[in-house]
Amino acid sequence: MSVARGASIAVSIVRSLIIPRLLGPMSYGIWKTLDLIQNYAKFIDLGARASLRREIPYAAGKKDGTRLLVVQDVALGGNCGAILLATVATVVIALWVEEGALRGALFIFLPLLFIEHVYAFLEHVLYGHRQFAAMARIDIGVRVLGATLAIALTWAFDLTGLIVGSAVTYLAGILIQLRRMDFPIRPRWSAPVYRELVTVGFPAHLNGLLNNILVSIGRLFVLSFLGLTGMAITPWRRP
Repeated sequence: MSVARGASIAVSIVRSLIIPRLLGPMSYGIWKTLDLIQNYAKFIDLGARASLRREIPYAAGKKDGTRLLVVQDVALGGNCGAILLATVATVVIALWVEEGALRGALFIFLPLLFIEHVYAFLEHVLYGHRQFAAMARIDIGVRVLGATLAIALTWAFDLTGLIVGSAVTYLAGILIQLRRMDFPIRPRWSAPVYRELVTVGFPAHLNGLLNNILVSIGRLFVLSFLGLTGMAITPWRRP
C-alpha cells in the first residue's frame, strides 16, 4: 500500500504539471470547479460509506454473514441516493449558470460524478474485506491509466477529453474491483441499519468535511493574494 501511495503521488505530480498547461486558465478553472463538486458530494451520505471500514471487519470477525451483506447493501443504497442528490444539485447549478462553457462542462461531468463515487465506495468495501494488495495494484493501474488518458484526450479534445478520460478510467477500475469480489452486492434500503452506519461513520466523516472546508478556505486566501492573473498558467502552444 505504501508503494502504491508513493507511485500514485508521483503520477499525480506529473499529471498536475501537464494538464493545467494543456487546458489553460479558463478550462482549468472549470475543471477545479468540477473537482470541488466531487469533493463535497461525497459527504452527502453522512458517513455511511466511511463506516464500512469498521462494520465489514467486525461482521466478518463474528462470522455474521447476514449482517455483512446487509451493511454493504444498505451503505450502497445510501451512496446511490447521495449520488442522485448530488446529480440533481449539479443539474440545478448548470441551469442557473450563465457561462456557456461551464454549463456544458457540468452536464458532461454528470457520468463522471456517478462513476467516481461508485469506485470510491467499492474501494471501501474491498479494504473492509482486507483486499489491501489487490486495491494497491488497482490503484496504481487506475492512476497510470488515468494520467495517460487524461493527457492524451486533453491534448486532443481539451476539457471534454479530460472529463471523458477520467470517466473511462474509473469505469475500468470498477470492472476490475467487481472481479475481485466473491460475494454479492446490490443496493437496498433500511432506515434503522442506515442510522447505525451513520452513527459509526459520522465522526470520521465530520473530520474529513472539516479538513475539506479548511483547505477550501486556504485556497480562497491564496487566490485573494495572487489574483486570477497570478494563479493562471500559460498554456502550451498547440500545433
